[in-house]
Parts: sequence; C-alpha cells; structure tokens
Amino acid sequence: MITFHPLAPHHLPFAVDLYRAGLEWSPCSCPHLPNEIAEQALLAPNSTWWVALDEHDGMVGLCGLERINWIDRTGEPYIAVVEARRGTGLASQLAAHAFHQATQILNLRRFSSILVIGTPSEHLLKELGFQAEGIHRKARWKDGAYHDLIVYAYVKE
Repeated sequence: MITFHPLAPHHLPFAVDLYRAGLEWSPCSCPHLPNEIAEQALLAPNSTWWVALDEHDGMVGLCGLERINWIDRTGEPYIAVVEARRGTGLASQLAAHAFHQATQILNLRRFSSILVIGTPSEHLLKELGFQAEGIHRKARWKDGAYHDLIVYAYVKE
C-alpha cells in the first residue's frame, strides 16, 4: 500500500537522488547536478513536496510543486518514480495526490511544465488534462542531438 507524506529531513538523501534522476530529460537538466543544489530546490520556500512510501519498499516516489507563485496562484509540477516502479501507475497516483493538494489545499489554479517531446512524462501530462501550448524547436541538447521541447499547461477553471 502506498501512502503520501510531506517531505521530512530524514527523506532528504533519497529524495535528492530521486530529484536528480528525474531531471534527466528536463530542459534545465544538468547531468552532474550537485547534491547541494538539488537539496536547495527541495527545501526552497516556494515549493512543496511529498514522498510516496510503500510499506515494504520504503520511499518509491517523489512529487511536488516548484516555483510556486502565490500572487498568480501558479506552480510547476514535479514527479519522479524509482526505476523499479515505473510503468506501474505510480506516477499517476503521485500526480493525483499533487494536484489534489495543489488545487484543493493550496488553491493554485495554473500549472505548467516544459519537457522533451516523446517522453513518458508527456503521456502522463496529457492523461492529466494538460494541453500543449507551444514548442521550443531544437532547444535541448542530449545524447549528441538537439531535441524539441513542448510547453504544457493545466488551468483550473
């Protein structure tokens, strides 16, 4: 059974590793992001994070909202799942939890995400009701080639 908990100090070492791994296809990814910078992102005052804990396997996922703008009521979602749990629907569970917290508890109204076209994250955003807003052509260098980025947004009506 999966339960969700606010990020606590004793979760940080594992959360930092998961945060860094999740940035692999992010437009702002850095292959060797220092742990200190990842930890700063997780502890930033304009972000909120939850960990997914499995009763047998411990921490299996991380979800949150980064760069929250309290005036505009906006934020950027972040979801990461341990490799052994990818493809099991856990990312959808994490997303559902994050969006419930964001819309019902924090009263945020708009979420946006930029990612490489064709990644599993793109499918998840579409599944959640995000709509494509635009493409940044050949804007991300990875594995010896430039990749297009797509901007997705979700607006709570």
